[in-house]
Amino acid sequence: MSRDIVIVRSDPREPAVRRLIDELDAYQAVLYPTESNHSLDLDEMSQPAMRFFSMTVDGDVMGCGGYWRHDDYGEVKR
Repeated sequence: MSRDIVIVRSDPREPAVRRLIDELDAYQAVLYPTESNHSLDLDEMSQPAMRFFSMTVDGDVMGCGGYWRHDDYGEVKR
């Protein structure tokens, strides 16, 4: 069975992407103490230094993530 998988640069504030982020945040809140969660909020994920992507499988958002560009390194987020 062939699946249509697409990865594109996207806005983390898009409703389908935001739902996925909210689900991930809730899941991580159960796994880790607050001080161990270093998540960026939606405004931070929309900054020019952030490159955010989403992945769809057959048109449904199934994954997301990005990287925060620093001067001499990048940080994977989400």
